[in-house]
Amino acid sequence: MGELCRDRHVDLLCVTESWHDADAAVAGRLRFSGFNIADRPRPLVDSDDLSINHGGVVVIAASDVALSPIAVCDPQPTTFQLLCVPAVVGQFSAVVVTLYRPGSASVQQMFLYELAVVLDQVTTYH
Repeated sequence: MGELCRDRHVDLLCVTESWHDADAAVAGRLRFSGFNIADRPRPLVDSDDLSINHGGVVVIAASDVALSPIAVCDPQPTTFQLLCVPAVVGQFSAVVVTLYRPGSASVQQMFLYELAVVLDQVTTYH
């Protein structure tokens, strides 16, 4: 992914379904290459160490883009995976929301409620 960002001059990349764990080597390699990383691995459903961790969200940014994850709602939503980070470059700042809702599940009322809560909270940041 680092090569993609460098070759295409991508300063900020949001990834869903990253299939990574908290100790994934790819995040360390990206950090070593000079990128800033914010992530929220999907918790393992099974305690089996050999199982694949589907899901997860990641924000990858160039070295001059500061990332600092924020909790916009507590508890975390149950119908989607969420990562909110203010991205700051010089005088510019924006809150980046990376959201993943598995397409295998139909949209339920709880999803719409949780999404509305997140959006209400995000609007309080500038």
